[in-house]
Amino acid sequence: MDGTQFKTGAQGGFLPAVQMSAGSHRPQYTPAGLGTQTFAGRAHGTPAFMGQVQLGQTAQTWYNRARAAMERFQILKAQVQGIDNQAARNTIVTWLGRPGIEGTPEWRYAGVSYNYTTSVQEEGVQAYDKPDRQGRVEDLESFNDQLSSKIALAQVTYGSRPVTPVTPGVPAPVVAGPDLTLPIVGVGLLVAAAVVLG
Repeated sequence: MDGTQFKTGAQGGFLPAVQMSAGSHRPQYTPAGLGTQTFAGRAHGTPAFMGQVQLGQTAQTWYNRARAAMERFQILKAQVQGIDNQAARNTIVTWLGRPGIEGTPEWRYAGVSYNYTTSVQEEGVQAYDKPDRQGRVEDLESFNDQLSSKIALAQVTYGSRPVTPVTPGVPAPVVAGPDLTLPIVGVGLLVAAAVVLG
């Protein structure tokens, strides 16, 4: 029965095909239209991409992963300058792209940075309960792995040169507190009135 597909229902039309995997008696359903497209090395169709929270990954965990991914991206970018070949450096810089070019590492970094700062400022760490934001972190982590491989290969091929070490600077989100503008203004008016009437 291994590798054999069975279709059920009227003419096999309304239920998905059932694939019996080797060594298993449990049927595996593959909904029509759901492929295994990959982006930045991450398979779309994983729980995060499908809108499901990954087990064992809390919002705080994703928050920490986002920061770590951004810091590594900054360090790796600086290491590109350590490749002792201008053409090789330019090739990697071109691949990195820009924040405004969709699908590039710089674009993904910008998205993670926005969620890490603005989204967390507005929603707290629970901003990372949302699967789309988790997916952006995974994409950046994958880009980091690709960038690290490109740098290593270029350095083996062309050699390396000294570069100034970089201390990553990921801005910490400032969670907004209560707005004290009106109370402060109110107290100021009361003090002014007391002075005038006193």
